Amino acid sequence: MYGGLVLVAIGGGAYGANLAAAFGKRLLDRRKLLDSGFTLLYLAASVGSTGGILLVGLAAERSNWELGFALSGSCAVLSLLPLLFQSPAFEKAVPEKAMQTSFSRRSIILAACLLVGLYSAFVKLGGSYSEIISSAFHEIDTINLPEFLWSSYGALFTVPLCIGAVILWSFTYTSQFIKLFMGCLIAALSLGLLLFIPTAPGQQDVALFFTSLFILCIAEVCIAPIIFSVLTEYANPKYLATLISLAFLPAATFTSGLDITIGLVTRDAVLQVWIGMLALVAFGFIILGIVRRASSKIIDSPDN
Repeated sequence: MYGGLVLVAIGGGAYGANLAAAFGKRLLDRRKLLDSGFTLLYLAASVGSTGGILLVGLAAERSNWELGFALSGSCAVLSLLPLLFQSPAFEKAVPEKAMQTSFSRRSIILAACLLVGLYSAFVKLGGSYSEIISSAFHEIDTINLPEFLWSSYGALFTVPLCIGAVILWSFTYTSQFIKLFMGCLIAALSLGLLLFIPTAPGQQDVALFFTSLFILCIAEVCIAPIIFSVLTEYANPKYLATLISLAFLPAATFTSGLDITIGLVTRDAVLQVWIGMLALVAFGFIILGIVRRASSKIIDSPDN
């Protein structure tokens, strides 16, 4: 079992990172479409993962887990078919200018990765209270919501949001770091709404709870796809797949470290929400300031 899990992790990581890198290189000559392009890729991944979970789970429930795993493996093999029919001209020639990575560009890449890491850590910190509220709702008999709504709300909210973002960002361009900054503020708003829900919620609090979740999904759409477009725009394309593989290490590190540290200080879930909300706002402004300074240096640089 553990060997299988290791192979899934290695295969998934290698496939996902290289797919995103190849996709990003196709858009290097149309940089203003990077955000909408990676949002479309994020949409496809969300739909695929949710559909896969439902398909495999249904097969395992109606038949057995062997059939579920067989379907999962078959889908993995099918995902390789487009690569077999790939045209030799699929990889466009990378401009020489894109191969140059200055100190300012490295600073922007590092700032983006740190921002995503801190975002994940502080959202997870506030998410502990969300789990408490969700468990309380499940114990209220008068709330007759279908089970799939509780387990699949992310996909239900993310799909229309991604479609809207793809359309909007295809025709209007906004700085990637403004989107990351807004994602932090929107996530802080989502956590703030949780503070209005008591630890023993009632049926009247369901709408506010799902509103908070919906707003958090908006923040995710502003964060998750955009980090790929930042890496594609500012990194050396030669190392893009490697950087994409490493980009979310800060998220895992910060989330684990902060969870342990805060857990030693306080177990008060409401206080953790306050910490996460205020930290998201503070770090959003700090990273925005750092990136603006680095961006101005790139603009002023004669090599840009």
